[in-house]
Amino acid sequence: MARGFESKGSAEYAEDTREERRARQRLSPDEVVRGKKRDDLELSRSRIEHELEATTSDMRRNSLRAALKHIEGEIAKLK
Repeated sequence: MARGFESKGSAEYAEDTREERRARQRLSPDEVVRGKKRDDLELSRSRIEHELEATTSDMRRNSLRAALKHIEGEIAKLK
């Protein structure tokens, strides 16, 4: 029974992947580049937010906040 459940999950994942590829095919090359850049910035923002929660140093916290502000500005430019 668990095996059938795995297969269904894999099939759903494959379908999602196909749909994502179709959606990307409709995008212009510039839109694809902007999307990838946005994904990279979102990932960086997530990492910085995690580091911000974990750090105890005020100096590091200030540096991370500045980096976060910069990244959010870059994300805003892409919208």
